[in-house]
Amino acid sequence: LTHRLPQMNDMQSDVTMRMTTIQSELFGPLAVADDAFVDFPAGIPGFPTCQRWVFITGAKQGTAWLQSVDRSGLAFLLVDPFLAFEGYSVELSDSDVRRLDAGQPNEVAVYAIVTLPGRPGEHATANLQGPLLLNHGRRRGMQLVLGDGPWGIRESLPVTKIA
Repeated sequence: LTHRLPQMNDMQSDVTMRMTTIQSELFGPLAVADDAFVDFPAGIPGFPTCQRWVFITGAKQGTAWLQSVDRSGLAFLLVDPFLAFEGYSVELSDSDVRRLDAGQPNEVAVYAIVTLPGRPGEHATANLQGPLLLNHGRRRGMQLVLGDGPWGIRESLPVTKIA
């Protein structure tokens, strides 16, 4: 995959969605439509018990948040790596596509988890070696751990890409 894929808000439905309120330490109480929940059946490495998440489209194009339903204090800033990093690509196996209950690779969106700087002078980084894969239509996700390659887990991300 080497191009931007549809995001959750690109897939509108004419059906009125039921809303559920979840707690978020970052955002406060969130009224969430059913189609914003994403299940990670295997969890995310480091957070295996956090299997239910909420996808929140960010204010800037190519950004989003993934808020844990299970842990109110856990939220990840996401970035579309295809917009932020020239030449980035991901090879999906047939097994990856099946695990996401997708019919084809183009049903899968790819995001990188951003680590924000902790101190002045540090830069935001993105994990390009462990992208998150989401099938928004089926509301399923997983983290793909790539082997050695040209991209690392702490690739410097220009602030203009997320600010």
